[in-house]
Order: sequence, then structure tokens, then C-alpha cells
Amino acid sequence: MDAYNNTNVDLETLTCPITLQVFRDPVIATDGHVYERKAIVKWIETHGTSPLTREPLNVADLNSDEYLKNLVSQRRSSTVSYIAKDDSVIIPVIYGDQNENANTSVRLSNSQLSSRRTKKSTVRWVLAGTCPFQYSQQTIYQTIFYSYWVNVADFNNDALPDVVIATTDSNSVDVFLGDGTGFFGIQRTFLKESLPHSIAVGDVNNDNYLDIVVTNTNSDSVSILLGYGSGNFTNQRAFATGSQPNSVALADFNNDMILDIVVVLAGDHNIGVLLGYGNGSFAKSIIIPTEHYPFSVAVADFNNDWKLDIVSVGISAPTIIIILGNGDGSCADQVMISTQHQLYSVAVGDVNNDNRVDIVFCDSSSDIVCVLFGYGNGYFANEMSFRTKSQPYLVAVGDVNNDNQLDIVVGNLGSYCLSGLVGYGNGNFSDQIEFGASSFPSSFALGDFNKDHRLDIVVANFGSREISILLNMCL
Repeated sequence: MDAYNNTNVDLETLTCPITLQVFRDPVIATDGHVYERKAIVKWIETHGTSPLTREPLNVADLNSDEYLKNLVSQRRSSTVSYIAKDDSVIIPVIYGDQNENANTSVRLSNSQLSSRRTKKSTVRWVLAGTCPFQYSQQTIYQTIFYSYWVNVADFNNDALPDVVIATTDSNSVDVFLGDGTGFFGIQRTFLKESLPHSIAVGDVNNDNYLDIVVTNTNSDSVSILLGYGSGNFTNQRAFATGSQPNSVALADFNNDMILDIVVVLAGDHNIGVLLGYGNGSFAKSIIIPTEHYPFSVAVADFNNDWKLDIVSVGISAPTIIIILGNGDGSCADQVMISTQHQLYSVAVGDVNNDNRVDIVFCDSSSDIVCVLFGYGNGYFANEMSFRTKSQPYLVAVGDVNNDNQLDIVVGNLGSYCLSGLVGYGNGNFSDQIEFGASSFPSSFALGDFNKDHRLDIVVANFGSREISILLNMCL
């Protein structure tokens, strides 16, 4: 069988408009369009409508497209990469004859990708770089003071995400309540403490209301603000940590079903763990020495022993610091991974779908984001790197385009923008896609702010006393 090409076979016929990958199990829906079965089933279960026409769809009405299934007999997925220079895309060509070169590709322009004809209908093509990371223009909220850190949670039990920020010049924690349309109410100020830095959110007193934990860099403490479930909070209660706490996370380190605190102590070059009592109080900090100035922290089970571990990045001597937990609040071995990178931020997730946790970090000096693939035993393979914009400073992992694959979002200080990298589920990512931020984006967080089941972004713009809301426009 001859190779398919853009003259004798329409390549777009082979590709699902949701996943942007070559079909494995194509099905025809009652809207007249063809989709990958798993993708359209998930879409219908979430939305109940067609992703292209918005008319109602039912899973029971999906029918297998045997013609396309046979056409893609090799069952080999393709990926779509955004080509910035001329807005075209590269699609690997699929061959029926396995002796042919399966890596050959063709380039199609935007005009060629604007629509595609199946034997039943015309299906709109969603261009990579447009659907996976297409955000609205920023909605700007002026903050009274300089916002350094931002997080997202539902503080008033209305099933709508709200925004909490830490401001440095006012030494406060402020909350904006969301209305479910992408807009937020007036700024509410709570904590007054010395240089609040990082914020974590969780129910630390087991009353089913979310609470706020914030690090206070200048007073060497963490403050707890217990939530009433109405968007209001108790007066803070502070707990000593150690010198210069910055990054903070919540997790259950001793398997008692109660949230504990892990905090980076930059002044001491240590990690601190405060075990929770379940009533909003915490034990004295357990100090875990590290050799290198730790900065950011994340939590996951890296060695598959059902006990939570800790990862941080060291910036005095560029090192990934992995601290394996014993499951009782104490820690066992430390695994040090030396790098040549300028490290600031770390995130975790299974980006290649092998049921092992991977580590994602950014390098501000080389303008890249890197992935360390986990072996599931606390050790990791050599890194893969992907290009970002200037001076990437913060990184987050999440499924931004609703394809069940983890994507990467990076905040770039040097270019005052965010970068999105679409995950393909095999450890590879698209070229970066740039979208807006404002002056000095010091922190960002993900949440569905307008109830459309898509992850939006809130950005703390430290340089302009603003927070920005970017709504996800992906279909």
C-alpha cells in the first residue's frame, strides 16, 4: 500500500479533533463528526454536548467507524507540533507498508487545516497551539498592595473557586470570592504578619472547611487561619518553624488521616515538618537537614511504598533533593541529583503514564523546563528539557486541555509571560505556546473559574499590584 500523503489521502481524516492524535478507535457521533472513542465518551460524560456543534450527545448513540479504523491499521499515534514561523503544523505520515519510513512527515498550512471532509461530514480542525492553550485576554484586578503568592480554593462552600494572595508590603493575606463567571468580589484582608511568602490550603482542623497556611519569612513561623466556610477566617495562630520559611505544602506524612505541614527553611538550609493534631494545632517542627539552600517544595510517593516523600530544589549548589518518608513523620534516605541548572521551582506528576511519579523543574539561566522520569524506586532517569521564554521561575503541572494527559505551565519573569507545553502522555511535550501576563508574574495557580470544566489561570503580578485572570478558551 502506498504511503498516505496530502495529495492522495486527506491526512486530517485520520485525526481526532479532540485529542489531535491519529485515531485508534474512531466512532461516529449523531452530530455527524468522528472522534476517538475514549475522548468523546469523557467529553460527553462531562459536558453532555458535542464539542463542535454543542448539540446534545449520548454515549449510547456512538457507532464505530470501521472504515477509518482499517485505514489506521497500524494503530500508531501521531502528535501535532505548533510551528511558529508560518502557523503550520507537522503531522507524521502513517504508512500501510511497515517497510516504509514511518518518520516521514508533511507540512500543512492553516488554510489546509481549516476543515476536513470525512465520508459523512466536514469536521472543524482545531489547530495545536490554539485549542490546547488558548486563553482570553486578561481580566485585571487591582490589588491594594504587591501580591507575591496566589492560590485557589473554595473558601465559602459554594462550589466555586476563590483566590487567596499573599502581599508583601502590607504583610497580609487577602481573599477574592469567585462568582462562577470568571469574576471575583472585593478584596478581603485577614492576616497581618511579617513578610508572608507562600500559601497552602487544606482542612487542618477536620471541620470540612478549608483553612489557610502561610509562611512568614521575617518572623520564622507559619500562620494558620481557620476557615468558617463563609469566606471569613479566625485570627491567625502562628507556629515556629526555623529560619526564613518560604515554600510550604500540606500532606499526611504519618498516615493518621490528619494534614501536616512541610516547609522549606531557607535560612537554615533545612526542611521542616510540623505534624498536625487535627484541631488546627501542630507539633514542634521536625528538622530535616539538607546540604544545599532549598527553595521550592512538593510532595509525592516517589518509591511506591505508600508513604509520602518530599522533593525540593537546592539553589546554592544546583541539586534536586529527594527525601524519602518512613510513613511516621520521620524520613529515611536522601537522594541528591546534581544538575547544571539554576533552580527555583519544582512540580510533580506522572507525565508519561507509567504509574510512576516524575519531577518537573525549570532552569532560569538556560530558559528551559526539565523533566526527570521516575523509576518508581526513588531514583530517576536522565532529564529531558524543553524550551521556555526568558527566565522561567515557576512551574505547575495539570491537564489544561482536558485530554487526560498532564501539561506544563511555566511563569517567565524575564519576558513577563506564561508558557504552556501540551503533554502527549508519553513524556514528550509540544513546543511552548506563549500567553499573557503582566508585570513580574511572581506566582500563578490553576482553577475552573467559570464552571466550564476547563482549567483557567490566575496570576499574581508583583510588579504592578495586580492579579490577572485568564479564562481557558479550549473547546
